[in-house]
Amino acid sequence: MEALIADIDADMSLIKKETESIRRKLSRLKKEKDPENIDSHIKAIAGSLHSIYSGYENIIERIVRAIDGDIPSGKDYHLVLLKRALNPIEDVRPLIISIGTFRLLDELRTYRHKFRNIYLYLLSAKRITELAHTGLDSFQHFEKDINAFKKFLISKAE
Repeated sequence: MEALIADIDADMSLIKKETESIRRKLSRLKKEKDPENIDSHIKAIAGSLHSIYSGYENIIERIVRAIDGDIPSGKDYHLVLLKRALNPIEDVRPLIISIGTFRLLDELRTYRHKFRNIYLYLLSAKRITELAHTGLDSFQHFEKDINAFKKFLISKAE
């Protein structure tokens, strides 16, 4: 369990850096007048949102593989993985994420799919700014849930 916790902590550290980048870019956007710079900040935020969600999914997948013993498969893999994390498994583990965290992550999951399949110039600055706040909120929720889950892992190791 120590290695799993270390891996979770490493990923959380990287996700936190992405959220800090989003905060900086949002702050700069408020003052920015140059359309090229605005475009660059929006694209940077869009990329960070993609990275944040990918980090969450990596953590959940790592936990599910280590504790549950298998991971979902199929074309709806990403949604099924989130749903698996939402539900406890009796005599195996508690839930990994709460319903509030699930909702935020599901919104980011949907965005990530779109991000991977569009040209960056098609991004809506307004939507990316809205999602930036979702991304920041998701980190607070996810961190709280993961810290609670790590307590379970520590108790299991004892």
